[in-house]
Amino acid sequence: MIRVSLRKKRGLVILGVMTADQRRLLKKGILAGILAVFLVLLLAAGKNAGLVERFYSEGIYRLIRRLFPAVLNAVPFSFGDLVYLFLVGWFLWIAGRLIVRLTRGRFADAGGRLLHLVITTEVLVIAFYLMWGLNFFRPPAAVRLELTDGLFR
Repeated sequence: MIRVSLRKKRGLVILGVMTADQRRLLKKGILAGILAVFLVLLLAAGKNAGLVERFYSEGIYRLIRRLFPAVLNAVPFSFGDLVYLFLVGWFLWIAGRLIVRLTRGRFADAGGRLLHLVITTEVLVIAFYLMWGLNFFRPPAAVRLELTDGLFR
């Protein structure tokens, strides 16, 4: 049984009667929750095409559009393919370790690994949306360029 008591000492709230592993697991859980809220807010902002166009397309993405080709064109191979290969291998490794811990009855360790996997997935999804994915929420090119059906006939 885990007993958590909150004590106030010199203006700080201290979690008492928790082991270091339990505190680490609690911190990972809080981080996973914060990242989930940020991801939901990011996707909610993506539903507003005008907001995406104004702040993302005209702001952040302009920097990304210049920075990535300048850096990644310097290497003579597909950097993205290496990243995908590494991520798939890493996820398989973590999933395998998670299964081993569950089969050996080390549920606290498995919970920590699962939280690690969730946090990493959240960070990667947020990075994807910030680096490229919000482009999917932009207004269509026909709307941005004010094209009408009459121009195509």
